[in-house]
Amino acid sequence: MNLPYDLFTPISVSEYEAQELARLAVGRDVLEVGSWLGCSAITMAMNGANVVHSIDWHEGDPHTGKNETLPQFWDNVQRYGMRDKIVVHVGKSGDILPVLRDDMFDFIFIDAYHTYESCMKDIELSLPLLRTGGTLAVHDYGVTEFGVTQAVDELFPQRRLVQSLAIIWG
Repeated sequence: MNLPYDLFTPISVSEYEAQELARLAVGRDVLEVGSWLGCSAITMAMNGANVVHSIDWHEGDPHTGKNETLPQFWDNVQRYGMRDKIVVHVGKSGDILPVLRDDMFDFIFIDAYHTYESCMKDIELSLPLLRTGGTLAVHDYGVTEFGVTQAVDELFPQRRLVQSLAIIWG
């Protein structure tokens, strides 16, 4: 398995979570909501995803800090040679998700702004895009200062956990 170790940071996915994302992405059309510097998108693309559509407005948020991340994200994508496997959508998820085609993705990974309201909105806007039998995963489940756990628990009583990655099978 190929992993972009130099992109791992305390606020990105862990190595174990990245391995699970890579496994879930093999042979699938993937949507990632929230990409920050590209660790998870690159991981999924390098390890067999058909394509990864990555949505982020690249302006940061109160959890990651207010900073422009698009140049560094794009540099990382190019450095790992994944330019042909990652489709970049720059904008807010609430603006981009509604214009994507229903039943477009086999796997959706949500790791965007972590408030309860934002997480609920991202999940609700993403679900129509998920093909029958697809998989949804949401990052930072169990992190007490975020609203991810509440949103996931309200919508999905059954889930599998890989560290802070909540995996919901379609």
